Amino acid sequence: MLLFSDTHFENFSEFATPWKEGCNSRLRSQLDVLDGIFHLTWLREQKHLIFLGDWFHRWNAVNTPVYSMVTRRLYDLLDRNSDVKLYMLLGNHDMPDKGNWAVHTLAAYSVHPSITVIDKPTTIQIDGHCCIFVPYHQNHDIIFSEVQRLSKLFSGNAWLFSHLDIIGARICLDGGKWKSDIGLNINSLGDHVTGGIFGHYHIPQELDEKTVPGFSYVGAPMHLSTVDANTNDRRVLQLEKGVVTTHVLKGTPQFIKFSADDPPSTIRPEDYHIITCKPEDAAEVWYKYNKEKISMKVACSKRNDDSILSVDPTNDVDMVKAWTRSHKGMCELDMAMLLNYAEYYMGLET
Repeated sequence: MLLFSDTHFENFSEFATPWKEGCNSRLRSQLDVLDGIFHLTWLREQKHLIFLGDWFHRWNAVNTPVYSMVTRRLYDLLDRNSDVKLYMLLGNHDMPDKGNWAVHTLAAYSVHPSITVIDKPTTIQIDGHCCIFVPYHQNHDIIFSEVQRLSKLFSGNAWLFSHLDIIGARICLDGGKWKSDIGLNINSLGDHVTGGIFGHYHIPQELDEKTVPGFSYVGAPMHLSTVDANTNDRRVLQLEKGVVTTHVLKGTPQFIKFSADDPPSTIRPEDYHIITCKPEDAAEVWYKYNKEKISMKVACSKRNDDSILSVDPTNDVDMVKAWTRSHKGMCELDMAMLLNYAEYYMGLET
């Protein structure tokens, strides 16, 4: 089986250009990644594809053109790969109420004969593996109790698939330096669970607290915003006969931050670049990299201040950033973290 997670399909506006039918180039890039994942199932002759939550980015009102475009692409891929069975687990972005598994945006997909939507804790035998599926829940005790209940059905050879927080896991923020202090402690799962692959945190990572066959976050299959900048390559995981194999997804667009004084050796046109420089150099830097036809935003370090203020293009998010910085004394939160979260969850829209 192949496993992936956290696609967060959406018309993200930053670095986007119009595409068709109300959708933009950022969504097109995401759909290209989905094509690549299905191509891997064909190359590896895998018949089971496991999605571990957060299909769409918006959890309360999915944009109609986005829903239509994504669904048509998914159904087309399933028609062209008719022997593939897709299992879709609920993530927090798939539910308007994070404690209610009954209402979610994946419900309509259950009518497709090749799709199994998993909206409650359950066990399924897949490729000879005893699989425990637990959807996201904001109450970590509920997730833990469901894992304990279902794992006792097996004699120490169950795999856990869930969308959840795990204590000590790296959060995809500020290059992944932040670690979660909430969620499950995987050491407490017991001997019935011999391995686990999870969705929710976007950085691909192995969890060190347990050994072989191990526990890991598969990670998002593409960068989604500036909070992903300069983090790991994205991947799909393969589970076969109890062994996990990593398949790196090549060519997926990435957010890249660098200083104009220290540019990378290679610049890929498909990436999204945030270039920092001195204010007096902004126009020159913009002109230099604009000739290379890359997607970019030039940002300037304000004198006597380490904060970054975007100068081109100017949009509503930039104005929010400027206002937040001017009122930084109002709260004790780390300002960079606050702004990154706001930018991500606003989807760069007012």
